[in-house]
Amino acid sequence: MYTSNKDVKMIHNQGTGRLSSPSSKEVTVIITAYNRKNYLTAAVSSVLKQTLQREKYEIIVIKNFTDNEIDDFLKKNNIIALYDDTLSKTSKVCNAFFHSSGKIICFLDDDDIFYPDKLNTVYELFKKNSNLKAVMHDSDFYYEEVKFSKKNKIYGLRHIKSTYLLQGEPHIKQEEYLRIGGFRGPTSSSLCVSRDIFLEASEYFNGGLYAFDGSLILYSLITSGDVLMCDKKLTRYTVHVSAVHPTGDFKFNEYLAFREDRSPYDVEDDLIALRITEGTLLERTQREKIIMDAIILLLFNKEYFDTNEEQIMKFADKKNADDALLLRIFIKILKLHLLQENTLIRKILQIALFFKYKVDAT
Repeated sequence: MYTSNKDVKMIHNQGTGRLSSPSSKEVTVIITAYNRKNYLTAAVSSVLKQTLQREKYEIIVIKNFTDNEIDDFLKKNNIIALYDDTLSKTSKVCNAFFHSSGKIICFLDDDDIFYPDKLNTVYELFKKNSNLKAVMHDSDFYYEEVKFSKKNKIYGLRHIKSTYLLQGEPHIKQEEYLRIGGFRGPTSSSLCVSRDIFLEASEYFNGGLYAFDGSLILYSLITSGDVLMCDKKLTRYTVHVSAVHPTGDFKFNEYLAFREDRSPYDVEDDLIALRITEGTLLERTQREKIIMDAIILLLFNKEYFDTNEEQIMKFADKKNADDALLLRIFIKILKLHLLQENTLIRKILQIALFFKYKVDAT
């Protein structure tokens, strides 16, 4: 399984240090923060104001900074605070898990908030269904900056149009998941999983940076146990320029700039997803995703691509190599530097990005 980072420092409130010991809490909420200080207190406060009894859940904050005011606030509210200066969000979550004790693990980004009934709703869902392994729910979007047309307004974009309980054999769950279009939108703050699912899935996490949430969803679909997609909006997701996820407000050039730093890590996360879904009905969608991410990677970081090309391309050794052939064609075009010279090819890539990532290609 994932190995805990020994460089993680406990700021205060000694954690349990448990991986598989008997749980002392019903729910653990893991809050991750990297560089940003201005959102964290509001995120933590939203978890403190839950309708679920406080003694039933614990809060773990893992961040790469210290701040006297914030740290005093965390200590006053009996919150486990950890220091971890690694870039990887996946690493932070895994290291926080090492100090957790909850039977149910929930996640919250520092710039999002839980609505008051979030934890009680999730707790009751798991309580009523002993076979439940994962809950994905809908979220509201809060547009913060001036550049967004709905500044300072809640935007009720519905990613889950109804509630679905995926159960039965793994292939049946996967068929239903694909039939309803999967889970779209930001997932970290909208996902809760059983402790055993996290522990099992973490074996795949080494090398990942951001997409632990997607990997957890995929793993819950390829193993036994029920998965619930819930249309209740239990989280408010904040959209702003420092957020990890791009939005439909991005123009094409802005999106490319956003992708520049992320592209190597997107491919790393894609490879984790491919390892999880290999031989399942979900593999096809992951193979399609890595095509676009590998193209973007080659655009921005040719040296990294050349170094890792064998690993990136290894998924091509399949009987059905249509995806691989398309990827190789794109790579050949890009290596010939035709993208910068041929506006038609550039437009094709813009259109592909639009349909794949819903990015404005104008």
